[in-house]
Amino acid sequence: MKKIGLKSKKDVLVWARQTPLGLPDHWPVIQQRLARQNPSESRMPWKRIWAWVIPGLAALLILVSLLAGRVWPRDTHGTYTQATGTSGASGPTGTMTEPDPAHIAFSDWANAQYAKLEQAGIPEQYAPYAGSYIASDYSAYVILVTGEPQDFIASYRDLLDFSRIEVRQVKYSLKALQAAFTPLQKAFFESDELVKLGVSGMGVSEPENAILLVVDRVTAPLRQAVARIVPDTAMVVFEVDGRIVPFS
Repeated sequence: MKKIGLKSKKDVLVWARQTPLGLPDHWPVIQQRLARQNPSESRMPWKRIWAWVIPGLAALLILVSLLAGRVWPRDTHGTYTQATGTSGASGPTGTMTEPDPAHIAFSDWANAQYAKLEQAGIPEQYAPYAGSYIASDYSAYVILVTGEPQDFIASYRDLLDFSRIEVRQVKYSLKALQAAFTPLQKAFFESDELVKLGVSGMGVSEPENAILLVVDRVTAPLRQAVARIVPDTAMVVFEVDGRIVPFS
C-alpha cells in the first residue's frame, strides 16, 4: 500500500477533495442499455388498464340507464307542451315520420293560444282550470275545466280564438290532481314498495284527467297500496302496454 504521508486533519481534507475515487465509469454502458429499451413498454400497463376501464364504464352507463328507466317517474303530466304541441300523457309510438305541415301550423296556433292563457294567469288563478292539450288527430285544442264550459267561453271570448278550441268539463281540477299526486310521488321515491308491485312510472295526465301509473299489470296488492296513499281512487288510472285501465 502506498503511503500518503498525511500529518494533520487539514492534510486529510485536502487529500479527500483532490484524490479521485478510482471507481469504474459505467455510464456509457447504462446509456447503451437504455437506448435498446422499447419506449412504449413503459406505457403498456396503461393500455391494459384502459382495456379494462372502458368496458367497465360502458357497463356502468348501461346499468344507470336501465335503473333510470325503471325507477324514475315518467313525465306523464299531460300539461300542454309548447315545444311539441302535444300532450305528455302518451309518449311517441311507432316509427318516426316526417311532420305534417298542417300539424305544425296547428301546433304553432295552439302555442299562441296557450301563451295567452299563461299571460292571463288562467292556469294558476282560474280555480276550475284542469289543463289543456292538442287532440291526437289535431282537430282541436282542448281546454279542460271543472265548471261549465260555456262559463269559461263567455269569460274569455275576447282573449282566445274559440273557432278551433274545444272546452270540456271534467271532474278534477289540475291543482286537485297535483295535490293528490304529491304524496304518491313521495312514496315512490322513499320506498321500493310500488316498484316491487310493478310501477315503472307515474304522472298527472291532463287528457285522462287523472293520476296515471305505468305498470306491468294491475293486481290487488297494487290497488291496495295506491288506495292507502290516494283515498279518492277515482283519480287514478293505470297504463298497461299503452292501454288505459281504470282503477276499479
